[in-house]
Amino acid sequence: GNIHLDSDSSQLQLGDDNDMQIFHNGANGEINIGTGDFTIDSANAIILDADSGGTQLKDGGVKFATFGKNNDDFHITANRQDGDIKFFGNDNGSSITALRLDMSDQGWAHFNTGIAVGNSSASSTFAGDVTINGSHLVVANGTTYAQATDYLYVGGSGIRQC
Repeated sequence: GNIHLDSDSSQLQLGDDNDMQIFHNGANGEINIGTGDFTIDSANAIILDADSGGTQLKDGGVKFATFGKNNDDFHITANRQDGDIKFFGNDNGSSITALRLDMSDQGWAHFNTGIAVGNSSASSTFAGDVTINGSHLVVANGTTYAQATDYLYVGGSGIRQC
């Protein structure tokens, strides 16, 4: 059957100390857990469907990230000022930061070791900074190497123009 609470401000309270409350005030709903973890376990997919196009992540009531949609684009937003977006992984038993997007530096990407481009299994590791600036010059370790119309080879023997 159904449990029906006749007031918009009623709460369904569970547990000896009301450890879990389910609440709806006529406009917004909320589930509060006073102790422990909250697990959602499903035999199939877990679906979040927000008609506004956004899902917020909060800690202590403070929003720190948003997943959203704008037209057909998927957006991931770090909402805290200068809060980075980090991708972590496990490399042979060791925790690594594979990629960090630095929001205090306009989203500058910091890859842990190297970058593979296209279908190549090769990656490139740089000892210093490599920059492609507004005038299409490539600068590595403080030396300018190529114009945009030139090919640039980065390999085990360093950087050279082709």
